[in-house]
Amino acid sequence: MTQLTPQDIPDLESVISTTELRRRPSRAPDYAAENRALVELAQEMAVSPNNILQKLVETALTLCHAHSAGISMLDDERKKFRWIAIAGRWVNHLGGGEPRHFSPSGTVLDRSVPLLVSHPERHFGYLATVTPLVHEGLLIPFHLGNEAVATIWVVAHDDSRRFDMEDLRLMMNLGNLAAAAYRTYVTERKRMEETLRDSEEQYRLVVETATDAVISIDENSRIVFVNPATERIFGYTSPELLGQSLTLLMPEPMRPRHQTGIRRYVKTGERHIDWRGAEFVGRRKDGEDFPIEVSFGELASNGERRFTGYIRDISERKHAEAIRAAQVCQALVRADVNLAFAKGDNFRAILQACAESVARHLDVASALILTVDKSQKALELVASAGMYPHDDGTQVGELEVEMGRIAVGRTPLLVNDVANDPRVGDQTWARSQGIVAFAGHPLVVEDRMVGVIAMFSKSTLNADTIALLGSIADNIAHGIERNRADDVLRSTQMALARVARFTTVAALSASIAHEVTQPLSAIITNGDACLRLLTSDEPNLEETRIALASMIRDGKRASDVVTHVRSLLKKSAVDKTRLDLGHLIREVLVLVQPELTRHRIVLHTSLPGDLPPVLGDRIHLQQVVLNLMTNSIEAMRDVADGSREVTVSAQRHEVGVETGVRIAVEDTGVGFESANAERLFQALYTTKPDGLGMGLSISRSIVEAYRGRLWGTPNARHGATFQFILPGCDGPPP
Repeated sequence: MTQLTPQDIPDLESVISTTELRRRPSRAPDYAAENRALVELAQEMAVSPNNILQKLVETALTLCHAHSAGISMLDDERKKFRWIAIAGRWVNHLGGGEPRHFSPSGTVLDRSVPLLVSHPERHFGYLATVTPLVHEGLLIPFHLGNEAVATIWVVAHDDSRRFDMEDLRLMMNLGNLAAAAYRTYVTERKRMEETLRDSEEQYRLVVETATDAVISIDENSRIVFVNPATERIFGYTSPELLGQSLTLLMPEPMRPRHQTGIRRYVKTGERHIDWRGAEFVGRRKDGEDFPIEVSFGELASNGERRFTGYIRDISERKHAEAIRAAQVCQALVRADVNLAFAKGDNFRAILQACAESVARHLDVASALILTVDKSQKALELVASAGMYPHDDGTQVGELEVEMGRIAVGRTPLLVNDVANDPRVGDQTWARSQGIVAFAGHPLVVEDRMVGVIAMFSKSTLNADTIALLGSIADNIAHGIERNRADDVLRSTQMALARVARFTTVAALSASIAHEVTQPLSAIITNGDACLRLLTSDEPNLEETRIALASMIRDGKRASDVVTHVRSLLKKSAVDKTRLDLGHLIREVLVLVQPELTRHRIVLHTSLPGDLPPVLGDRIHLQQVVLNLMTNSIEAMRDVADGSREVTVSAQRHEVGVETGVRIAVEDTGVGFESANAERLFQALYTTKPDGLGMGLSISRSIVEAYRGRLWGTPNARHGATFQFILPGCDGPPP
């Protein structure tokens, strides 16, 4: 490239063409547009003075139909112009500048007059690099006080636009306004700087007094600022932290991820985590890890990037959340335990449901329930949920493993190092499965050891776990105790029922023999009749057929009697069917009829045919009616002849929307005292010299088992009435 000499550079006057303005035709003024623009400038000055200079150049661009417009302002040292506001095609040059001593703006200030320049890059060579090039430019000086400090200018970048005297008039007016606009701008900047200083002071005060840690790092994750709360929360002093990597405040596993994440963000701007309210784990100087919540942001200043984070210690919040979660888990497990025992499943199924609930809601690897065996010397594994190497039924010696120690000492056990703690068995299995912690609690009811509940976990457990396990253990222990008591009660009731059945059968054996003898005698009589009819010269086939039908009927009658006796004696399962109590009572009356006849007792019955059906076992309910009838017969043995009467009645019983049947057996016997009404139903209580005191007790148990009620009352004059109510059923039996 050829180096130009001063003689090769066109002189300044060759690029100044101000005189041409007067020779050019001038367009007519548009005062309306000018006034609107000035009003908008005044409004902008009042509302947003910080933006007034930019608004001013945009107005010049519009009114003069220029391609670019701007303001060149001298710096504080008066050595250089800064382009502080630009609009139009040169907007990308905002913030650029030009020298004071060698520039079109400098020339305007030196001469203190407006100038029109044409292709100024011919003389001011540096303008050749500012594109698009200037075809012509109109520059107006403006003053602050008595000093010219800036120019406002419009530029045309090609010959499609040529400025004229109207443009000069407009720019002179804008130049006068520019001084006032700049003073407003400077005043606003000073106010903003003061506000900023106040804000910075307030920020410093907030940061210094904040209870949360505030930490700033550079793009290399080096700590550049910490507030006093950081020292308190993390345990380091400010000198110990400044210049260190932020990873100093993180657990080891988090450090590589942080370094990778910040490098990726600086390079690509891609965030790998949420910057607001993200939860992490921090590490104090003493090595303690604790939960923190972090919110952070980025600030770029003077080409440097800073990241500032607000860090809150949320240990107390997490502890409170853990307590609430434990309370919810406890409520859920206790509800499951109560439901399991209420369902009345078999014992192992109940405890299995309890173990599964503990494993599910407490989120542990396995849950176990062991009960004390009959010898009271060993524990038996009856339920397990999750992973565990033993099957249910495993015998566990008291002194061999952790569950045995809990049972012997009757104290809870918490271990958070299962693989190395000698108090815990199955360490090989625990290591292979990644088991970390164990917790167990005795199942005790009124100082009686009934078992142990325990669990294994793949994460550490805290002391609150023992308290939670204790509340669950109490529910399960009492459930086990109730279940065992119910088993004992059921066994006793079954034994008593069998005794009562044998007693009843013995007492009625004579009646049964009589009932069997009657159909057998009839069968023999009819058989003899058949033989006579068949051996006659002219056999009477019709009478023979009638005799044979009678034999079949009497045979079935004898079979029914035997079947009823066998049902009373054997331990058969309860067979619930829809029953017509009227028909059932008539069957029982057949059995007691001989006794009624022998004791000359008058029987009255009221048994409607439209009674609602009930759901029950035929043998059970026959036994109830039979017991009541037998009691009435025995109560009238010593009553004078002529006044022995028993009335058996049945009627529909309605309470609200429910319908049932009421059965009453009323006699004229010796009766009983009102004070003894309830004692009559106690097992082994009797008023008869030869009684066992079992009949009424068993009868009430049977009626209550079918959701009914049995009671007795003395009659007003003499005798007693025993009644029971059973609910009706609408659908088929279950």
